Amino acid sequence: MKKIFLIITFSTAVSIYILVGIFNYYIDPFSVFGNNKIGVHFSSEREYKMSGAIGYSHDSILLGSSKVANINPSQIKDVKVFNAAFSAATPEEMYFFINEFVKKNEIVFLGLDFYMFNEFSFPLKNKEEMQFLNKSFYFLLYKYAFSLNLLKLSLRGLRRHLTNQPVSIFPNGQRNTSKDDTLDLESRDENYDRILDKLKEINFNKYKFSYSRLEYLKKIKMLSEERGFRLVVFLNPLHPEVLNLVKSEDLLTFFELFLNESKKIFPNLADFTQGKYSKREYFYKHDPYHYKPEIGARMIQDLVLQKN
Repeated sequence: MKKIFLIITFSTAVSIYILVGIFNYYIDPFSVFGNNKIGVHFSSEREYKMSGAIGYSHDSILLGSSKVANINPSQIKDVKVFNAAFSAATPEEMYFFINEFVKKNEIVFLGLDFYMFNEFSFPLKNKEEMQFLNKSFYFLLYKYAFSLNLLKLSLRGLRRHLTNQPVSIFPNGQRNTSKDDTLDLESRDENYDRILDKLKEINFNKYKFSYSRLEYLKKIKMLSEERGFRLVVFLNPLHPEVLNLVKSEDLLTFFELFLNESKKIFPNLADFTQGKYSKREYFYKHDPYHYKPEIGARMIQDLVLQKN
């Protein structure tokens, strides 16, 4: 009797485990298997960008930080862009992503930021730490499908879909910026203190310049030459308040090093840190760190026209 009970209990547990895997596989809340039909309702940029780079039809890829992730590819003409950018991206992550997913004759629009070279706040990563780059079907099954935590997200994502809640990431890779857009429209005055304090505390805190990341930029350049894809590099625009911050006494030397070393590696890069895309009105009133999506699209369109 005890043996039968154990067999029934074990069979039931295995059945539930399999059903969880099947449900997660077909709901696919992060779209890591390419099965997602309900939209991505979570901030799972790295996971989604992996599947999008494989499944979304494109001839060009946008890579960079959250600034770039806000750009709407549908506003860029003459190229079919997938936005593969993700928050707090670093050169080594972008190198490994390019190495895995970029093909011959594609175009990579690569956006660089000053924070990316602060190895104190953003420690150097190796490929083993970047599990989102693992395309192995069996790894994905193990990591995602047979997971009770993912089951919760699958159920939550399904509920959000059925109640018509907005997605977090659009199919073309753009982040949903509707909350920021609405807040900007409703704001009368600029309010930058919270974001500027955050930049001081995190992005630019105890700045330790990463020469290792310069080597990853060189690897990206070499990879573009070997594989035969077009590499278009740009430095993201800076709001005047953020520019004043990085030009402060503690950061100026590192900021100039970032500019000079980037230009040595990529002599033809587009430096937008100052100039026509750095006007105050081009940034959110509540966030001087992120330019508005339409400004980013206009900037990339300029690069497309220069390419042609």
